[in-house]
Amino acid sequence: MKTRQIINFTGLLFMLFIKILADTLPLNNLTGTQVSAAIPALFNPAGYVFVIWWFIYLSMLAFGVYQLLPAQKNNLRIQQMGYWFTLSCVLNSLWIVFWHYGQIAISLLVMLGLLFCLIKIYIRSEIGKIKPTKPERWLIDTPFSIYLGWISVSTVTNIAALDFINGWNGWGLSYEGWTILMILGISALAIWMMCLRHDIAFPMVIAWSLSGIYIARQEYPMIASTSAVMAIVIVIFLLMLLAGLLENRELPESGNKELYSD
Repeated sequence: MKTRQIINFTGLLFMLFIKILADTLPLNNLTGTQVSAAIPALFNPAGYVFVIWWFIYLSMLAFGVYQLLPAQKNNLRIQQMGYWFTLSCVLNSLWIVFWHYGQIAISLLVMLGLLFCLIKIYIRSEIGKIKPTKPERWLIDTPFSIYLGWISVSTVTNIAALDFINGWNGWGLSYEGWTILMILGISALAIWMMCLRHDIAFPMVIAWSLSGIYIARQEYPMIASTSAVMAIVIVIFLLMLLAGLLENRELPESGNKELYSD
């Protein structure tokens, strides 16, 4: 095995250890969901949505084991990730600690760093740009698409939480109005990812999150209805994508070094 494989797996184990520690102690006597509930930002989805974290951690564990296999030491897609995965694990761990202790501003900065790492991984591993093998589809493409989708949502959630705490006036636009803009923005990102990368997992995460906002914000009819409408729009685009109604592209096969960008 290469040093990179071992370091990546070590970073993964560290992240999982911090997550388990945070939920079993729990850190600062609060679970992550309780911290979110204590900051009733309007973009926050219902509590059930956060179960996706465990799916993400399990899928990252599956990826970690996969990339550790001797047969994957020369996998070009994993090689091109470099140490961005290790850094993402460190930043995820730091975010957990800062979030549990209510350091929202610092946690947002860490979350932005995590988002940047995942974007680098997404681009460097050519997700949506090449035709993956079956193992790669389920152990690289899908896990990192879901992870990136959720961290995109979480970044907006962190911003909304910080705005709520600081009582930001929104340049004259109401907090409800800014929440609706956030919903429209994250929905546009989901549609863009479907059109640009033909990604299925990423927009599914966004639709899942919007369903949680709809459930949690029934007392705000405009926010609830916007969330529901945009979730339906995303699902319609997903069905169009699955039906082949969006632009069809012939993707190069995974495994050919000449097909990878620098």
